[in-house]
Amino acid sequence: MKNKYFLLFLFGVLFLNLQTQAQSYEDRLVQSQVSCDQISLRSSELFPYYMEAGLIDSAGFLLNIWNDKCGSTEPVFRANLLMVLKMHYYTDELINTFFFDMMNIYETRLTLINNNEQFIYNYNHAHFDYVPVGGVFDTWSQNMAADLLEYYSPGETEYLICLFYSGQTALAYKLILEQPYASSAPGLLYANKLNEALRLPMLHLGFYAGTWIPEGQLSRIGIHPELGITYGVKVKENSFDLVMGIKFIKAPTEYKALRHKFSEPEYTDYFFGGYIGLEYSRDLLNFKPYQTYVTIGAAYDGFNMLEEDEDAGLDLSSANSYNFNIGLGTRVLLFKNNYLNMGIRYNLVDYTLNDKFFMKGNVYTVRLSYQFFSNTYRENLLNTLHYDY
Repeated sequence: MKNKYFLLFLFGVLFLNLQTQAQSYEDRLVQSQVSCDQISLRSSELFPYYMEAGLIDSAGFLLNIWNDKCGSTEPVFRANLLMVLKMHYYTDELINTFFFDMMNIYETRLTLINNNEQFIYNYNHAHFDYVPVGGVFDTWSQNMAADLLEYYSPGETEYLICLFYSGQTALAYKLILEQPYASSAPGLLYANKLNEALRLPMLHLGFYAGTWIPEGQLSRIGIHPELGITYGVKVKENSFDLVMGIKFIKAPTEYKALRHKFSEPEYTDYFFGGYIGLEYSRDLLNFKPYQTYVTIGAAYDGFNMLEEDEDAGLDLSSANSYNFNIGLGTRVLLFKNNYLNMGIRYNLVDYTLNDKFFMKGNVYTVRLSYQFFSNTYRENLLNTLHYDY
């Protein structure tokens, strides 16, 4: 009988234990998980409180949880850097490759605050890492950085970082190009990012009007106006262009030309020519708003001398030549990426190659053109770096 009661008691305890475990397991299944948005919002309020109260250990513990749950977002990066500056534990290792990306995100927040557009946060919390724009954390960040400026001296890297976070971003970007900041970790990183942006190619398009000025025997057919278009790519100081142009207006005096190699010569004042070639330019000096460059080119050149007359069975006749040219020019910056360009070239030509034209000589060409350059991605990068291009 005792054994019977003992077994009943044992089964009862086991049943209750299983029920308790099942209930606990069910509770864990339905228990709500704390998400990044909740942690980020709460941390952005608690972190400033802990820092102001001098509870650095609590602030550090909270920051670890924030980072583990949400990753190294801009607010987490900012909180960590300001805490380190507050404790005077700064090292250059804290300036990673994402430093200026973080500064750009932070500057966007400042712009919204200055423009009283904090409400934009309500449309996309995730875009702002679940930290309200202009909220407790942003206000604390600016105030903390402004206070820390009193503890660091101009010339120290810490001082430059405090300028950024205090809202004086324009001044910080200006100073970062100067010594000693240019040699600091942020300065070296800035120079690297700036060079990467400046190396990006720009497409450019130009329209020119000019003058075609022959010399030697060729001068007898006179000076002629030119119109043309240039299209190409510019990489830092180097430009590569496809150039197409026309020259026109009758010659001042008649000249002798052949329709065919062995036909009788005819006298004509007709003149209409074309030019298509590739040109390379290299910037020599750059003193804003002026740029001086040297250029070389190779082209197919020529002009029509005798018009076609189908009714009379007469073919068109033209004089064609190679064109190798070299020259100098100056661009004047009108406004961002828009230039007025003036250049002069000396062109080596020989229009007698096809034995239809008899005057030799080379040509000077003068061009006045309007050019504009474009690479939206490059421009956006330079704008975020506050670089005046």
